[in-house]
Amino acid sequence: MNYSKNIVFINPPNSPFTSSGILIEPIDLLGVASWTEHLGHECSVIDMDVKCLKAQDLKKIFTTWPQYLVIVFDYHIPLHDSGANKEIQDICNLAKQNQCTTILGGKAATFWPEDKLKRFNADIYVSHEMEYALQEI
Repeated sequence: MNYSKNIVFINPPNSPFTSSGILIEPIDLLGVASWTEHLGHECSVIDMDVKCLKAQDLKKIFTTWPQYLVIVFDYHIPLHDSGANKEIQDICNLAKQNQCTTILGGKAATFWPEDKLKRFNADIYVSHEMEYALQEI
């Protein structure tokens, strides 16, 4: 699959990766990506959890980094206070090193306190509905 698109939507990895017996589709991410593509943008989706990818794997995946990485951070299980937070931070830092803008949205961006969110080092945080904010970006 060609991940060198204008916008890449990422379902970040849990740490440890989610057991295959409880994996579910990242519906929020797929909905936002589909809507954004409908607006005429070139989009790709990477489910890092199901593919067992870590942040450092993105160096091999992208021959050319996209303009935007959109991370939809919507897990309903509390694994994100473990190593998954570090993975998301590493994704944002790698993107910055490659002049790629990171957008963090979803439940974490909506409900977590600002000081906790800033640790991820994303460029843009989108709370609540992402569709309209992405249209403006």
